[in-house]
Amino acid sequence: YGLEKAKDPAMHRLMEKIEVVPDEEMTKAWPFTWSSVLTLETSKGTFNKRIDYPKGEPENPLSGRELWDKFTLLTTARAYTLEQSRRIGEAVEGLESIEDVAQITGLLTPSRELTGQN
Repeated sequence: YGLEKAKDPAMHRLMEKIEVVPDEEMTKAWPFTWSSVLTLETSKGTFNKRIDYPKGEPENPLSGRELWDKFTLLTTARAYTLEQSRRIGEAVEGLESIEDVAQITGLLTPSRELTGQN
């Protein structure tokens, strides 16, 4: 998410509908759990979802697909093209078989078109 999204009036309208309520029991359980509860009130009813461990924690790990998706999202956000991201990810996956670290470092030059550098 960037500054454009933060300035989006639709985002501000949504933010006005959000209420954050502290929960003493969850606070006491921290740092052993990172609990949160989402309550969504709609015209069709109220829905609740509790999470004790955020996605990506050892107790709630990302799947291989989720990890690739997150890696791609983060690497293509500002510095690398989709193709560069794919090549970097594949190189990192094969790290144990790489004989020379230059095989990876050579891939790490950001895309000039994405960074705005000439």
